[in-house]
Amino acid sequence: MNNRLLILTLLAALSGFWGCASGAEEECAFPSMLDVRLTVRPEGMTVSTRLTDETAIRDLNFYLCDKAGEVVLHRYQSAATLRFECPPGDYTIYAVANMHRDMGALPPAELAACAVAYAPDYAALPMAGRLDATIRSSQGAAVELPPLELRRRVAKVAYHIAVAPADIELHSMRVCSIPKSFSLFDDGMPPAGGYADMPGTMLSGRGASGILYLPPNAQGTNPAITDPRLKNRDNAPDNATYLLIRATRGEKVLAYRIYLGENATSDFNVRPNTSHTLDITIRGDNEVDTRISSYILRIWDDLEEAAIDGYCMQDDGRALHLEVEGRNNDLPLRIRIDVEQGDATALRLNGASVQYPHEFSVPEAGAARYGMEYCPDLFDETNARLVYTVTASDAGGFSRTLRIAHRFANVLYARVHDDGTEQLARGSIEVRGALVDRPLQGTRCDRFILMEHAGCTLTAVPRPGYRFVGWYRDPGLEELQTSSARCAFQAEYATDTLYACFVRDKTATEQ
Repeated sequence: MNNRLLILTLLAALSGFWGCASGAEEECAFPSMLDVRLTVRPEGMTVSTRLTDETAIRDLNFYLCDKAGEVVLHRYQSAATLRFECPPGDYTIYAVANMHRDMGALPPAELAACAVAYAPDYAALPMAGRLDATIRSSQGAAVELPPLELRRRVAKVAYHIAVAPADIELHSMRVCSIPKSFSLFDDGMPPAGGYADMPGTMLSGRGASGILYLPPNAQGTNPAITDPRLKNRDNAPDNATYLLIRATRGEKVLAYRIYLGENATSDFNVRPNTSHTLDITIRGDNEVDTRISSYILRIWDDLEEAAIDGYCMQDDGRALHLEVEGRNNDLPLRIRIDVEQGDATALRLNGASVQYPHEFSVPEAGAARYGMEYCPDLFDETNARLVYTVTASDAGGFSRTLRIAHRFANVLYARVHDDGTEQLARGSIEVRGALVDRPLQGTRCDRFILMEHAGCTLTAVPRPGYRFVGWYRDPGLEELQTSSARCAFQAEYATDTLYACFVRDKTATEQ
């Protein structure tokens, strides 16, 4: 039945058991049966730039109402021919197509108020129509009624998007400010539930085409708009329907708003049973064209500013940085942080744990700094690699994700215990198995060490005239780690310190 004209034949007969219909007294003298034929067909669509052929009728809800507004007959079926009996008189015939359900015997007032929820896809377009008919026996035994034309209750929008600059890439397109519902018969009825934005359609490359079927949304005109570049959100009615096209040009995120209407400037009306063709060519990010808005969002952290050989360490002075550079941007940004690898409970942003996906808003323009620290008690094989994503999403449905990874190591300060004499005179420290080993800044014997959880090997080497006493965990030499000069040290904390204690060897001095 798709794309064919379906014929609905109405065979009606006078019945002697029915009284005279109101306003048809002369018909009482003619008890003979009348055959009435009615054809239902789609009305021709009002076209902006090209003809369309959406004519499929899959099912019908049919209503025959008398002058008093009473439903004389209701029938729901998919067949093309309806057969029933009715007396002569004045009637209004209502037909609703492609509801895919029996709507019940609704009186005209309820039919007029009936709201149909918008759907992004239609197997067949919703249609409706009415016909005032007078059926008289004087018309003969067979009555042929004029065709009842059904109006599509949605508008067709065909869009063709082409990108001229080679460095602009399309990402998505969505329709915004769509009525959530529409009436079958009343074009002026406000939508139940207001307006909504449809989910975005993903695009790629430098061209896209598609067809949309949208609810009617007549928002009037603004005669002050004489240049298409001024048909923007500032000059448009609040609930006017528009296409929001998202693209990128390098690191710049672009938004193009294309408002629908019956012309390219002042009109914002989308009427039922109309066809619109939008040929859209994106020629750049012209700052004069107020339909275009853009922003550049830069995201980085400085955890590696103090890194050594690619290894980070605990530092509470680090931060996550965001910088927004926008033009005509009215799309608020939100940031979401997810930890892919590492200890999410130990990653803190402005003091708050990122244990669960962390979301917050950012300014539409300007720079922002958020204190960041990664502070597990110990870096081991489960948390030494921190990988997190920062997803920036705007209110127009565009999002971009940045993946940031860092490698962390435990810090060990190995120091020669200070007894007031020159360090080099007492002894030195040798290190094996560390990730990083270098003299501690400002000293010649103390070592700065980065190591994995497995640790490293420290060897205390006394100078002549000195002997090694032990490795201590505190400068007061109260907590002995080991008295062996060779210490297989395993990390217990992310930051730790050991002291090598050397004392004068009195035996050697006496000899």
